[in-house]
Amino acid sequence: MKFFVHFFKEKTRKIDVEALFEFFENYKNIKPYEKDNTIYFSFEDDNIKLYADFALTPKSIVSDIHRLDPKYLDINFHLEISPLLPTYKAEIIFEIIAELCEEFKIFIYNELFDNVLPFRKELLVTVYEIIKKAFKEKSLDEYEKMYYMEKDYLNQILKYQYIIESIKTYLKNDDITVPNYLFFKPLNGNTVKTAIEWIHGVNTVFPPKLDYVIYKKDGKEMLYSFDEVNKAIAKHLSELPIFVKDTRISAKHSFKKILKIMNKNKFRELEDNFIRIDIEDIIDI
Repeated sequence: MKFFVHFFKEKTRKIDVEALFEFFENYKNIKPYEKDNTIYFSFEDDNIKLYADFALTPKSIVSDIHRLDPKYLDINFHLEISPLLPTYKAEIIFEIIAELCEEFKIFIYNELFDNVLPFRKELLVTVYEIIKKAFKEKSLDEYEKMYYMEKDYLNQILKYQYIIESIKTYLKNDDITVPNYLFFKPLNGNTVKTAIEWIHGVNTVFPPKLDYVIYKKDGKEMLYSFDEVNKAIAKHLSELPIFVKDTRISAKHSFKKILKIMNKNKFRELEDNFIRIDIEDIIDI
């Protein structure tokens, strides 16, 4: 099952395909390809495992087109995404739709709409969440393969992971590692836990909503509670400006103090009773 947004124009079916290619060329994550007489503009972001397709088809795929206002004409172009995305991910794609509609004077339609409508992000988000909840209830087998994380909590994590390349560029001259999140679940439970790897002697960014640190030193990996580590080093950290709230770093002079703390303190080493899970297996409902 997919979530669809269909694109219409007023009193014309024409769309400038060459201009459409030029529009999508402005997005580094979107690549065109053709399959079965359909042109796809495929969005892929491996940092948050977000995938979507804008598809230009030979004919309409709108099943209930007969009931729609005839002044709006289907241009045989639509978006399709998974109905089980966290809403933050869906909103990234909806922002592209907003720009698409403005650029080409396009209207949108979904099966839950009464009619073709001008783009409204809040409406699209509401409809997406309705369909996501319905899909959850109808497809429990597929949903049970996913792991729940509270929406606002997950949003911060996804935002950091989505803009991680920008953070790396911002810090490229500061000799600071920008780590990816790692995700785990307990062997006997489904609660998602977050961690980063931290190599001894290497200055690192601490993203928000961390549960654990995998500390690598002298060929060993130690699993520490981030709360415990944070209590010892927090006064030597400062918030990274511009980006994601509660993302913190240490200046070079402060990092020397942090190294001394990490060498001196005997943090409680935790048992690794976790299974690694992927970011694309985490859902917000």
